[in-house]
Amino acid sequence: MNWWMEKPYRMVQNNLRDIDGAMDVDYEVDMLKKLGANVVQVGCGGISAYGPSQLACQRPTPYLQGDKFGEIVEKCHAAGIRVIARFDISKVHKDYLQTNPDWFTRRADGDPAYFEDCAAVCVNGAYQQERILDVLREAMTNYSLDGIFFNIPGYPTTDYDGNYVGICQCENCKRRFYEWSGGMTLPTVEDDRDPAYRKYEEFKVYTVADMLHRVRSLVKSIDPNVPLSTYSDDGIDIIRCEAQSAIRSKHFWLYSGSEDS
Repeated sequence: MNWWMEKPYRMVQNNLRDIDGAMDVDYEVDMLKKLGANVVQVGCGGISAYGPSQLACQRPTPYLQGDKFGEIVEKCHAAGIRVIARFDISKVHKDYLQTNPDWFTRRADGDPAYFEDCAAVCVNGAYQQERILDVLREAMTNYSLDGIFFNIPGYPTTDYDGNYVGICQCENCKRRFYEWSGGMTLPTVEDDRDPAYRKYEEFKVYTVADMLHRVRSLVKSIDPNVPLSTYSDDGIDIIRCEAQSAIRSKHFWLYSGSEDS
């Protein structure tokens, strides 16, 4: 039986910031022990890499000291704690707009969907279609992983500040939707009365599932014992959900995690 099915486990998730490239891993492991955690889900790559990545599509955090993710894996495993590598594939640094403009989500006016020093990337762009496979291949080659988690594979229409960015209007979305739908024009407005928008809803499900299936095929070809996890329920080994008790909420509910279980 696979380890995640054998018995209940207690997992802590660390969404690493760039400055955590210099984190004290011994302190981290000690805190995990005090919390009774035997699994940690922790940042590995995507927006920022926490090891010395050799890929042009991925930037190590400028605060990186040595191979921080490698140190996390080594010390957690020594303490009997499994490590699920977390990849945020929703954005990349805005500098990539100069070299790879076709990776990015586009608003109706053609502008990228910025957030801080990053910009959102589209499911149908080469980054999520191809480069994330390179990122995974490198991580699985360099580290002994107990699992892989992907954050936000999909079509968000708002940024992290809640600002509406709309339906992606990048050329990749327009082309792929036109071909997949049999000649429909990509909608610009979310309107359930519009047949094109209803077809677009199906398109989103198909394209995300297609991307995740290719990711799964790669992961299992390298190591069939490594589980894949995200918010999808299709082709995934571990289904994740979150309490959504964001710190920006005005109405914090202490028990949201257990309530949603």
